[in-house]
Amino acid sequence: MRFAVKLYLLICFSFLFSIAHATRSFIIDTDVGTDDELALLYLLAQKDIDIKAITVVGTGESHCPAGLKNVAGLLALMHQEKIPLACGRVTPLSGEHHFPDWLRKQADNLAGAAGLLPKVDVKTSQTAVQLLVSTLRSANEPVEILAIGPLTNLGALVDKAPELKNKIKMIYIMGGAVESSGNLIEVDQTIKNTTAEWNIYVDPKAADNVFRSGVPITMVGLDVTNQVPVTPAFYQKLKQNQNSLANQFFYELFHQNEAEIIDHKWYFWDVLSAVVAYDDSIVQASNKKLRVLLSPEEQSGTTVVDKNGNNIRVCTTVDKQRLEHILMSTLKATS
Repeated sequence: MRFAVKLYLLICFSFLFSIAHATRSFIIDTDVGTDDELALLYLLAQKDIDIKAITVVGTGESHCPAGLKNVAGLLALMHQEKIPLACGRVTPLSGEHHFPDWLRKQADNLAGAAGLLPKVDVKTSQTAVQLLVSTLRSANEPVEILAIGPLTNLGALVDKAPELKNKIKMIYIMGGAVESSGNLIEVDQTIKNTTAEWNIYVDPKAADNVFRSGVPITMVGLDVTNQVPVTPAFYQKLKQNQNSLANQFFYELFHQNEAEIIDHKWYFWDVLSAVVAYDDSIVQASNKKLRVLLSPEEQSGTTVVDKNGNNIRVCTTVDKQRLEHILMSTLKATS
């Protein structure tokens, strides 16, 4: 009898221990802009997150070869070089939208901060879609995906391998806007579209594929990211906390955007998305039926409420002070 009781208690303890130390599997799909790097670092720093793969969006802010090197450099900095990497296609699934050349060149060298990263020889054997497919097929449990760039890779994935949709637990998308205006003309004043957000605008067909896929989606769009500009106070704290190469690197990223920070025009776009992906209690959200407009051109890439749309969990408000505290704590922990 005593043996049975001990065995029962041992089984219960083992079960509770396994729950307490359970890891969550993630894929990160990124276009490797300056704020993407901090988003990557945040998830890399979480002990209960197992990043299975990182795919670089070829239609995003950085050109894929440069973006790949910058991701590999960050992985080396964080001693996580074994995470597989891959590049995606360089054209949208449909249309010719693209980020301005000057912005892409800036992203390629992370506004001058890329020189602080370790130099890594990057070798890839698969395309982004191939890596996504192989990672999902080999997963024992559904995988979560953080998407912090145009949705070209994921749009191609759900189109080419729809049988793998049930292997995706949730896609956290930094993109779109429901109640807010778009952000295109802030970067390119020649664009007449005032309602779309960049990540959806660059490849609206891909976004439409993902939205229609039936995969659960949490949208971290401009409605909530507009609430969290990088504050001068946070910037000063970062400036005072440069006791590691990682912190020096991130200070340099922010320093290159100092003018925008002072004017409250540089935001925690992708960083907030990463924090939400890890712990969504930092935001309030509501379910909305959304669709992505493909035309007319003046509205292409706009995310609109439509009773016949797809059910999307849309983040609406955020705890700003908690976000800053989380990010500073993460950076200090990497010292």
